[in-house]
Amino acid sequence: MNIDEIKVFLNKLINAGLDEGFEQAEGVFEYNTGMAVNIFEHEVSSFENNVGQSAVFCGKLDKQMGSASTSIIEDASINYLVKEAMDNIKVKDDEDEDFFYCDKDNSNLYYDGYSEASSKNNYDSFKRVGLELESAILASDERIKSVDYLEISYSKDARVSVNTLGLTSVREYDSISVCAEAKCEQDGVVKTGAYLWFGNDIIIRSPYF
Repeated sequence: MNIDEIKVFLNKLINAGLDEGFEQAEGVFEYNTGMAVNIFEHEVSSFENNVGQSAVFCGKLDKQMGSASTSIIEDASINYLVKEAMDNIKVKDDEDEDFFYCDKDNSNLYYDGYSEASSKNNYDSFKRVGLELESAILASDERIKSVDYLEISYSKDARVSVNTLGLTSVREYDSISVCAEAKCEQDGVVKTGAYLWFGNDIIIRSPYF
């Protein structure tokens, strides 16, 4: 589904919530795709690639908030989400009231955090950088005996929110993380050290690890 199709789905969802009797409603769609490459002893020890999505409905009635979620994004899920949220609200008795948000002067929000380097984030580039990084760590000091953990991971996310107060919010972003842990030994004393880096373009950054 593209962003416009998601907005259509969420508007159907919140309107179904109003028809069910909720005073206010909000629908949220989240999408995530991720990849992780682990390096150990000069080879790729594991590789993960995953995709996930979910839709969440929240409805407010008599100062109480009910919610429900599903990973199945289709019109047939709308009735399920609304009914589950209504059943949820019937058993709640929260003293603190929750609120939906919308700034009337900024009700249509869009944030594009996708980096231009995202096309380079693939298995081959992560494998190459990971193997180079492992070798560089081992060569940096003779006291370093092993690199016990090295992972390069990538995440690409999107979040779309629509509510009955008039809010439409779209946020898209991606990120890379690198985590390495090495073992150092001197005079019979063994210690470990770790390093964690976050960014967007590992190809530019890699020579400076």
